[in-house]
Amino acid sequence: MDRDDFVIAVFLLVCEQYGVIRQQCRLRRGGFNPALTDEEVITMEICGEYFKLECDKDIFAY
Repeated sequence: MDRDDFVIAVFLLVCEQYGVIRQQCRLRRGGFNPALTDEEVITMEICGEYFKLECDKDIFAY
């Protein structure tokens, strides 16, 4: 499995599990609309840790 396939697989798993969590409780309480969804941010953090990227800038750049 290459990196892109891995990222897609992680994203799909995160979306599935996040949907379950979101049904149980409301997570957002107003404010501005973020540029990225919660699922995208969680996926980026998981993949960044897995790929051993040093900082958030490196993760976002990937």
